[in-house]
Amino acid sequence: MVLIIGLSGFLFVLLSDVSQLKSRNRRGTMLSIIGYCGVTGALFFSVLQFPPKWTPLWAAVVTVASAVLFVVLLFYSLFIDIPVHTPPEEQQERKASSKGTYGLVRHPGFLWFLFLNVSLAFLIRDALFTLYAGGLILMDFLLVVIEDTKIFPVLFTDYKAYKSRVPFIVPALRGKKGREL
Repeated sequence: MVLIIGLSGFLFVLLSDVSQLKSRNRRGTMLSIIGYCGVTGALFFSVLQFPPKWTPLWAAVVTVASAVLFVVLLFYSLFIDIPVHTPPEEQQERKASSKGTYGLVRHPGFLWFLFLNVSLAFLIRDALFTLYAGGLILMDFLLVVIEDTKIFPVLFTDYKAYKSRVPFIVPALRGKKGREL
């Protein structure tokens, strides 16, 4: 059931992306909200099914702190970073933002979602939960691949140049002059 809810959530996010290709409308926003609620619900319900293993205590504290950090980063990247760096609505062409977390990687939400699920898997330490988390990570990866190859190049006029400057998922190491190492 968890994976079906997660799949439904990711499909709604994809439908929201497709809706944006046609126009900026409320339908896309509503689809996005439904999608993110579905993905969050899937993760929430999977966590509720499995009690965490709290030993040793220091490991539990570190893992919970990590999970909280990744939830905050995920929320920031998806709901704060984009609006802060998005050009005004009256601008005709949409451009990809390479500011904030979107200057680190093209899909920071995937990165934080991956780390969140890994943190929870370490906390819960259950094979079935790890399978659920892996399934959700795989669905998110498929979504970002579709976005990166099919949707965003059409949605953003400068996406090809953005792709050449910003790594896909794994952040690049940069030297003092800003060049990749």
